[in-house]
Amino acid sequence: MRTIAHISQLPMLSDATKIDQALVATMAAELSSNIVKYAGHGRLTITRTERIGTVDIDISATDNGPGIKDIDRAMTDHFSTGTSLGLGLPSVRRMADHFWLQSSPQGGTRICARKRIVGTRQRVGQATPPAGFATPIHVTPTAAPPAGFAASSWELGLSMRPCPGYSVSGDRALSLRSERGLLLGILDASGHGPRADEVVNRCCEIFSSATHANLPRLLAEMDSALLGSLGAAAGLVHLDTEDGSFTYLALGNTRIGHIGIAPWTGFSNEGVLGGGIRRAAVQTGQLRRDDLLLLWTDGLPESGCTALATSLSFRPAQDIASALLRTLAKPYDDAACLVLRWLG
Repeated sequence: MRTIAHISQLPMLSDATKIDQALVATMAAELSSNIVKYAGHGRLTITRTERIGTVDIDISATDNGPGIKDIDRAMTDHFSTGTSLGLGLPSVRRMADHFWLQSSPQGGTRICARKRIVGTRQRVGQATPPAGFATPIHVTPTAAPPAGFAASSWELGLSMRPCPGYSVSGDRALSLRSERGLLLGILDASGHGPRADEVVNRCCEIFSSATHANLPRLLAEMDSALLGSLGAAAGLVHLDTEDGSFTYLALGNTRIGHIGIAPWTGFSNEGVLGGGIRRAAVQTGQLRRDDLLLLWTDGLPESGCTALATSLSFRPAQDIASALLRTLAKPYDDAACLVLRWLG
């Protein structure tokens, strides 16, 4: 079975964006995994169709297994007849521009998921289904959080990676409970390797021992600790876990994005920790139910992170954070990101 990385590098996807390459590869991996898990064997094909102004990728999965007894339930998040999270078909349905499914106990299961990689996308159901497939199904999956998340008002994912060739990293993603809520941080020390790791560890010590949620004061404490060092960039967030409001303060080349009904992108003040902080502006925001908050270092591109996170927003926060690094991390830099989902 081909891995996600192998599929995303297929020549037929060479003119797709990295985000669409990752989505096609993930859909193919989910469908092939379902074949093995429920039918034992079957056939997966990926085809490219070029028309005037458009390019479509069709992923077809066919098997002669026991079929899907209840399609509506199978298309509901977190339902599974096996031991998985049950995210396979619902996730493919969301990632695809068009989705067709036909299943019966006697005839097995046939699925086709289409992704348009060039040209204007249409709403699901606009195109004619491929020959031999059933009419597109229309299902509204439930949005209930997985078991175990009900006790908290947030879900958190952290992902970090050193620059290739090094065993330690100068980029970190951090979280800390406080009396007044949740403290989040993203740090990026200048350079790579052991020296950058040493610098960022000083900031981590200050962060982990914080007894207050005063972001300007915390940033000033880090700045003092790094005087005479290589320096570092930092982004800090304090989240009020009672109502979802947050404050944000950043210095240097870190990034923040808020994905929701009212999307928002914050800014970083000029300068670096260890160079003396001039006046730095504090920004505020408000999370609503199921909103995402992203923090990332410049080991990930300034643009593209929010788009990929949006396309994967149905996934757990840790899956989104891991996908961002796996798909978008630069091959010549440390990288770190943090993804928080507000459950309300």
